Amino acid sequence: CIRDRHTHQAESINKPTERKLEQGGCFLLIDSEGHCADMHWRRFLNEVLQPLDILRRSQLTPNYSTALAYATGMLPDWNHRIIDYGQPNPSFGNNRPLVLATFEQPELSELARGIVAILQQHGISCQIKQVSWLEFMSGKVEGADLWLSNFMIDFDDIYSALSWMIPDPVLKHLPQEMTQSLHLLIQQYSQHENERFMPAIARWFMRITQQRWLLPLFHHWLDYESDSAFTWRDLSTLGWPDFSQLWIE
Repeated sequence: CIRDRHTHQAESINKPTERKLEQGGCFLLIDSEGHCADMHWRRFLNEVLQPLDILRRSQLTPNYSTALAYATGMLPDWNHRIIDYGQPNPSFGNNRPLVLATFEQPELSELARGIVAILQQHGISCQIKQVSWLEFMSGKVEGADLWLSNFMIDFDDIYSALSWMIPDPVLKHLPQEMTQSLHLLIQQYSQHENERFMPAIARWFMRITQQRWLLPLFHHWLDYESDSAFTWRDLSTLGWPDFSQLWIE
């Protein structure tokens, strides 16, 4: 009846919500065969490409920040990104623009523009190569120095992690020694219990992050209704379907 429908809507509006960080985030990866592979470049990029500075130079609205949290690791519980400062600009003698590859998603488009603006401020030219998500995931995109991407896994467990890491084309642009070590790690631990596998994966990501191959940028906040219902906040802004009208009792 109409009264019951209005009562249900009023109860839904008044339900308290809980916020939780996604198991995933947005990150920048430096191509091991690109122009920025040298440690001097990686330290410099780690210093200048700070999340807040990227946001300031994007055209994302200021209230968009309520959907974001700084990332210091690929997952919210990981604190792997370290601090660099006072690094010299390594671009002297650079004879071509850098290339930043990403896929078509509103948030990534704006973050890419913010990164380009920061690099230009330091006298470094950078071009954006933006392709469809399907083309990006095909692994056929070539010629990039920097890779801007994001991911989200369902749970902090073996199967969710493997479903992301194994097919992800961006991780394949790490140094060969690191990709081989990841394959060995997966073979060694994937049949073990979660409490052994996830710490091993965390150590692997700590290594590549502290070597500045990987720059974590942001996590996204998810809003859940506290009585086991859930809504995902502003996902349409991120370029994903808008589930804001969906709840499960």
